[in-house]
Amino acid sequence: MSRDDIPHSLFSVPHSTFPWKGKCTSQGGSCVAASDDDCRTKSERSCKKYGRCTARAGACIAATDADCKDAELCRTFQQCTAREGDCVK
Repeated sequence: MSRDDIPHSLFSVPHSTFPWKGKCTSQGGSCVAASDDDCRTKSERSCKKYGRCTARAGACIAATDADCKDAELCRTFQQCTAREGDCVK
Protein backbone atom coordinates (compact mmCIF):
# COMPACT_ATOMS: atom_id res chain seq x y z
CA MET A 1 0.00 0.00 0.00
CA SER A 2 1.30 3.41 -0.86
CA ARG A 3 0.43 6.83 0.49
CA ASP A 4 -1.74 7.33 -2.61
CA ASP A 5 -3.98 4.47 -1.49
CA ILE A 6 -4.84 6.18 1.80
CA PRO A 7 -7.74 8.66 1.78
CA HIS A 8 -6.38 12.19 1.94
CA SER A 9 -8.85 13.05 4.69
CA LEU A 10 -6.80 10.89 7.08
CA PHE A 11 -3.77 13.12 6.65
CA SER A 12 -5.66 16.10 8.07
CA VAL A 13 -6.70 14.26 11.25
CA PRO A 14 -4.33 14.90 14.17
CA HIS A 15 -2.86 11.74 15.68
CA SER A 16 -4.41 12.63 19.05
CA THR A 17 -7.97 12.29 17.70
CA PHE A 18 -7.85 8.57 17.02
CA PRO A 19 -10.12 6.40 19.21
CA TRP A 20 -7.29 4.52 20.93
CA LYS A 21 -6.23 7.85 22.42
CA GLY A 22 -9.68 8.15 23.99
CA LYS A 23 -11.06 11.02 21.95
CA CYS A 24 -14.24 9.58 20.51
CA THR A 25 -17.07 12.10 20.92
CA SER A 26 -17.71 14.73 18.26
CA GLN A 27 -17.94 18.14 19.91
CA GLY A 28 -17.68 21.50 18.16
CA GLY A 29 -16.26 19.90 15.03
CA SER A 30 -13.48 18.07 16.91
CA CYS A 31 -13.12 14.63 18.41
CA VAL A 32 -12.73 14.81 22.19
CA ALA A 33 -12.94 12.67 25.30
CA ALA A 34 -16.22 14.09 26.58
CA SER A 35 -16.72 11.61 29.41
CA ASP A 36 -14.88 9.02 31.47
CA ASP A 37 -16.80 6.45 29.42
CA ASP A 38 -14.93 7.64 26.31
CA CYS A 39 -11.67 6.86 28.09
CA ARG A 40 -12.68 3.61 29.78
CA THR A 41 -14.68 1.84 27.08
CA LYS A 42 -13.99 3.52 23.75
CA SER A 43 -10.27 3.61 24.44
CA GLU A 44 -9.52 0.56 26.52
CA ARG A 45 -5.86 0.65 25.51
CA SER A 46 -5.37 4.13 26.94
CA CYS A 47 -7.09 3.24 30.21
CA LYS A 48 -5.97 -0.34 30.77
CA LYS A 49 -2.39 0.13 29.66
CA TYR A 50 -1.59 3.70 30.71
CA GLY A 51 -4.18 4.48 33.42
CA ARG A 52 -5.67 7.35 31.43
CA CYS A 53 -9.24 6.61 32.50
CA THR A 54 -10.59 10.07 33.37
CA ALA A 55 -11.78 12.70 30.88
CA ARG A 56 -10.51 16.23 31.51
CA ALA A 57 -10.47 19.14 29.07
CA GLY A 58 -11.18 16.84 26.12
CA ALA A 59 -8.39 14.34 26.83
CA CYS A 60 -7.97 11.12 28.79
CA ILE A 61 -5.67 11.47 31.79
CA ALA A 62 -4.67 9.55 34.90
CA ALA A 63 -6.46 11.75 37.45
CA THR A 64 -6.23 9.56 40.54
CA ASP A 65 -4.04 6.82 41.93
CA ALA A 66 -7.03 4.51 41.42
CA ASP A 67 -6.77 5.13 37.66
CA CYS A 68 -3.16 3.94 37.79
CA LYS A 69 -3.56 0.97 40.16
CA ASP A 70 -5.37 -1.17 37.57
CA ALA A 71 -3.11 -0.14 34.69
CA GLU A 72 -0.45 -2.26 33.06
CA LEU A 73 2.09 0.48 33.88
CA CYS A 74 1.52 -0.14 37.59
CA ARG A 75 1.76 -3.93 37.37
CA THR A 76 4.79 -3.95 35.09
CA PHE A 77 6.76 -0.82 35.97
CA GLN A 78 5.35 0.13 39.42
CA GLN A 79 4.08 3.45 38.02
CA CYS A 80 1.08 3.52 40.36
CA THR A 81 0.76 7.19 41.33
CA ALA A 82 -1.16 9.76 39.29
CA ARG A 83 0.76 12.98 38.75
CA GLU A 84 0.02 15.69 36.17
CA GLY A 85 -2.17 13.36 34.11
CA ASP A 86 0.20 10.38 33.93
CA CYS A 87 1.02 7.37 36.07
CA VAL A 88 4.47 7.69 37.65
CA LYS A 89 6.58 5.98 40.32
